[in-house]
Amino acid sequence: GGGKGGGGFVPPPPAVALPQQHQQHQQQWMPPRPVGGKGVTALPPQASAVLHPSVGMLKMQCTPSSKLYIKGLPAHADDSYLFKVFSPWGRIVEAVALNKDSYCIGFVQYLTDEEAAEGINNVNGVALADGACLQVSVKTTR
Repeated sequence: GGGKGGGGFVPPPPAVALPQQHQQHQQQWMPPRPVGGKGVTALPPQASAVLHPSVGMLKMQCTPSSKLYIKGLPAHADDSYLFKVFSPWGRIVEAVALNKDSYCIGFVQYLTDEEAAEGINNVNGVALADGACLQVSVKTTR
């Protein structure tokens, strides 16, 4: 009677697909409890440090002359605008646009002085595609 030894096709066990699924679930961060409304952005204070361990360390390594001060930004400029304009010339640690009532200024922090100098040489006084002409200089500490 019908033994086990037949050379028939044995389908792979369904468990083969599990490890992949399991990995995907580990990567998704699940909040400890459902949050709604304003609470969505509430992360524990240490979360930003965990998510971006390098930015703080990079900032500590930066020299004062690697931070640039930018005048003449268009009124619509934001942080990503600064990234787009200055990222071709070096590795940007931080870019911040400050919109005042009648004007907009910005700060761009490069990783090194050399990259900051490249940014000044290539952007300062040059007419950009949107017609803006930026004044770029090393941020002076007061």
